[in-house]
Amino acid sequence: MDKRTIQFILITVIIWSAFVLARLTFFEAPQPQKVVDKAGQVNDGAGKEEPGNEDKTENPVEPIPPDEPAPGEKTEDEETTKSPERKLITLGSLDPSSPYRLLVTLDSRGAALQRVELARFFDIEDRSGYLGIQDLEPTQGGCRIDVIGAGTPAALASAVGQEGGIRVDDILTQIGDQPVKLPIDVTNFLSKTRPGQQVEVTVTRPVNGAATKLVFTTALTRRPLAIVNPETHIEEIKDGKTISTDPFSLLMTIDTIGKKSLAGDEEDLPGILSPRVNNWEISNQGADFVEYKFPISARSAKALGATGKLELVKRYELKPLANAQPKDRAEQAPAYHLTLTIGIRNLGTEPVALAYKLDGLNGLPLEGWWYSVKMHPEMFAAAGARDVVYRFTGLAKQMMGAPRIVSEGRKLLDAGSPLELSLLPSSGAEPLDYIAVDTQFFVAAVLPVVEKDAKPPLFRKVYATAEHDVRKIARKRERTANTSFSLTSDIATVEPSGELKQSFTVFLGPKDPPILAPYNGLGALVEYGWQYAALPALLLRAVLDFLHSICRNYFLAIVLLTIVVRCCMLPFSLRQAKSAAKMQELAPEMAKVREKYKDDMEGQGKAMQELYKKHNFNPFGGCLLMFFQLPIFVGLYRCLAVDIDLRDAPMIPGIQWASNLAGPDRLFDWKEMTWPIIGDEAEGWFGPYFNVLPIITIVLFIMQQKLFTPPATDDQTKMQQSMMTYMTLFMGIMFYRVPAGLCVYIITSSLWGIAERKLLPKPKPKDGDEEAFTKQKQPPPKQRPAIPGKKKKK
Repeated sequence: MDKRTIQFILITVIIWSAFVLARLTFFEAPQPQKVVDKAGQVNDGAGKEEPGNEDKTENPVEPIPPDEPAPGEKTEDEETTKSPERKLITLGSLDPSSPYRLLVTLDSRGAALQRVELARFFDIEDRSGYLGIQDLEPTQGGCRIDVIGAGTPAALASAVGQEGGIRVDDILTQIGDQPVKLPIDVTNFLSKTRPGQQVEVTVTRPVNGAATKLVFTTALTRRPLAIVNPETHIEEIKDGKTISTDPFSLLMTIDTIGKKSLAGDEEDLPGILSPRVNNWEISNQGADFVEYKFPISARSAKALGATGKLELVKRYELKPLANAQPKDRAEQAPAYHLTLTIGIRNLGTEPVALAYKLDGLNGLPLEGWWYSVKMHPEMFAAAGARDVVYRFTGLAKQMMGAPRIVSEGRKLLDAGSPLELSLLPSSGAEPLDYIAVDTQFFVAAVLPVVEKDAKPPLFRKVYATAEHDVRKIARKRERTANTSFSLTSDIATVEPSGELKQSFTVFLGPKDPPILAPYNGLGALVEYGWQYAALPALLLRAVLDFLHSICRNYFLAIVLLTIVVRCCMLPFSLRQAKSAAKMQELAPEMAKVREKYKDDMEGQGKAMQELYKKHNFNPFGGCLLMFFQLPIFVGLYRCLAVDIDLRDAPMIPGIQWASNLAGPDRLFDWKEMTWPIIGDEAEGWFGPYFNVLPIITIVLFIMQQKLFTPPATDDQTKMQQSMMTYMTLFMGIMFYRVPAGLCVYIITSSLWGIAERKLLPKPKPKDGDEEAFTKQKQPPPKQRPAIPGKKKKK
């Protein structure tokens, strides 16, 4: 690299650094736009931008109309029946000291699973404060609170003269210094807060028949990870924008009554109230469970082939741990699942053929989708951020990646067919071990429960699907599709007063092997890739866990791991140094061979082999260190991409920079400062954050090349060394998004290598020709210029 090139690079870096510094110093960073996550409701500041939908609005959404079925759905019998009121219920708690690990929000509309938050895992994308007020409904004087979960800051808030925290049906009028008229007001306020910050929340509450003003104080916390949460999509239309929200999870409907079954794109059988969009009645409720029922009138059932009323039932149960502080992870497993029991009761006088359709889980987190790399079990198949994985009884695990769901889904929608991709291995009904939506570190799975001494349930339809129009997803954002699945049971004849009943285990938690082990086959979802990477990754995970148990910090554990590896590789490092010294010694003779046989490549190769043989030199001897380190490098990369413990593990506790060793270090957000080709999540070369550790890594690589590469002896060698420098810079671009933990390993290894080569004694040639080698390294003596008129001495 010549002097002008170095000057150009330095000037470019200085100008760019000055621009970034001025931007951060004199201009306020733009606030992210917020979106109401449900019509008329706020998701506690979680107005995140949905990948693939760039244009967001801060305008509030009109509230959903009261709980009335769609026009034309009611029958004569049902017109006189009052629809139950919509009600939100929570199970579990976010208190880390409680015997729960989940906070589950259920909605009587569709008896659906609305949202699930994890008590001990936090959102790594959103660092704003969390209050716990998730659903707000605009009303006179403020916003009515529809649900508050146990263990949230809102539930733990305190006010003078009041026992307990903020309650459901309180009217939120002010938060901090922000008056609240619409849910978006709360969203905007919380987006500017930080965990640990104290805030005042003002509400009005009916006390003794009069509205009383109460001021609560509470400390915000980090936002828990919402493993299930409905997504909102905003699309441009001719007259403005349209807002759509994906459906909730675990919706249920009747697939078959008598001889009538769902056909085509029908969501419900014609002539009955939709169990998917109407409110269910709460028939029973306890601290850890809730039961719903939904009647189908005799008139509607008779029109479809039944002789009397039918009743749909649903029961959700979340059992607490017997020990709130279990000794090991395996004991925590029961805390990460719900038990879902569904049924269709025949209240008529004759047998009837029945089958149900159960929708799957959706709205899983998209964290890390722009930098993480998931492994697909099939070669040359692409995985996405949220993929459908499944296993039929007796068969191997399979995956349908989000990119495939999007590409094949477009074809189905263009042809006028529903987006339903069959997963059945045959044309008949099959037993199913599990089906799930899989992300990098978390999974939401449905496992049919097989009763003792009973045959496993059969499913005649098993589909992978997406919850929105995949034709509107940009090509480079196909990995972000909100994928899901659906199950349709085999048709069964149900006797009078009988019931078609099935229970499911609904797992909602981390991909941690001890936690997944009790669930039938879910342990296979921890995908390390091919054996070349899997075996080193498993070994490194064990070593990292041991080192972490000593130092209690994964950053230090990775540094110690690097030192252990380099010490084990010391013999190969010395051999590499000797090989480099020998190469430097033979450089003049190799240059002579190239010059002599510059037009005869075959002759040049033979001459080189003879030269190597003469001096007992192996040109590949210096590659052994790289050969043995490559599996460690790949294994650590896979370990960082899979190990749940490294997610959200900070380099320095209490500092936001490099607070997630499983992702880029993210010094600051530069998306708004750069062009899309640089800072866009999908299309940018570098991503939305400026990362420091990859730059340090590349600088150390170039330093090693300059310090330890023998000087060029001819133009060909000089060109090769220049190409190596440019390839190093290119690698810096390619690996700019690698996890911070991997950069820590490489930086530590590079510093160790530099110190090793500088501090250890330099190897000497074995042939004893040290004098010639020393003379070769020394520059030739300078010739004094001749003095005119002066004769040289003889």
